[in-house]
Amino acid sequence: MGLYVLNTAKTHVLPMYVAASAAQFLSPFWLAKGLQLATRSFFVLFMSSLGVHALRNRVAPLVPPVTRQQQQQQQDASDAQPQDASAAAEGAPYAVVTGASSGIGRAIAADLARQGWNVVLIGRNRDALREHARALKREARAAGRRLQAHVVEADLAVDATPDAVYEQVRALCAEGTQPEILVNSAGVAWDCEFADLPEERLQDMLMINCVATTRLTQLFARDMKERKASGRIMIVSSITAAMPNPKVAVYAATKSYLTSLAQALSVELEPHGVGVTCLMPGATYTAFQARSNAAGARVFKHPRLCMTPEEVARQGVEGMLRGDSLIVTGWMNKLMVNVFEPLLPRKIGMLLVQAFW
Repeated sequence: MGLYVLNTAKTHVLPMYVAASAAQFLSPFWLAKGLQLATRSFFVLFMSSLGVHALRNRVAPLVPPVTRQQQQQQQDASDAQPQDASAAAEGAPYAVVTGASSGIGRAIAADLARQGWNVVLIGRNRDALREHARALKREARAAGRRLQAHVVEADLAVDATPDAVYEQVRALCAEGTQPEILVNSAGVAWDCEFADLPEERLQDMLMINCVATTRLTQLFARDMKERKASGRIMIVSSITAAMPNPKVAVYAATKSYLTSLAQALSVELEPHGVGVTCLMPGATYTAFQARSNAAGARVFKHPRLCMTPEEVARQGVEGMLRGDSLIVTGWMNKLMVNVFEPLLPRKIGMLLVQAFW
């Protein structure tokens, strides 16, 4: 409850309060009074949400395997036999990450591996996946641990691929150590006007961003629900989901779909001990913008508006393990989601988006 109050106050109440306070000095009397009334109304809704939150079935925090092993070693301190590193690796739970060959997906996989999860890396680029798997294993050995890192080359734009990937993952994971975490980070975009969008780009966005993510989430969610044990699913959306975005209209629409899906599933699966997290990053320094024809977008030219994939991954993984249903990274993105999107008329919001794009 304490974390909920702090996070909600930080992301919702504080920006509203700051806006209303500034309006008292910068706005006409009637506008200041209107904003004060809106702030008070929002505070009432916030207090009501505390009561609803207290009555909900919430997922417990998910403890990283490294921490679990340390706790077990402390309990077995009287045992003279040290725990075998290879046995610990084989018994550790798995994290499955799509889009793991580069960018945010690669950084999330590295973060989870450092915390003790064995990983299954999924992507199109086999060489990049294998190199990443070797690097993660070397890092684990240097830390005195053994890591299982498997590679699955897959094109999620093909209709039958999600089911095939699911079967491959089940075969790769040792018996009794089925995936505890699924991270849907694979995604594609293309920056151009809708009428000029190539058909193959449109098909890729719909299949990878929506269809494949939905199907993989369904397959792994069934297993997690049946096990009645703690599990986590992360769906990587985007700040573009907060507002219609001309020139990346389809991409923004697919991310809006993912945001809606993730937040609905977080309520459905919460009573079964499965946490679903929607991660909404903004501009991030990756190869994504070059591959999506968006390298010229203004937002990528302002260092203060961009984040590194490692920082996005750190915030995302921390929030996912806590059980947060929504994580928005970056101060500007928080303003967009929590202030501009609910307060600004849609057309003005779209003009603001276009100014940054």
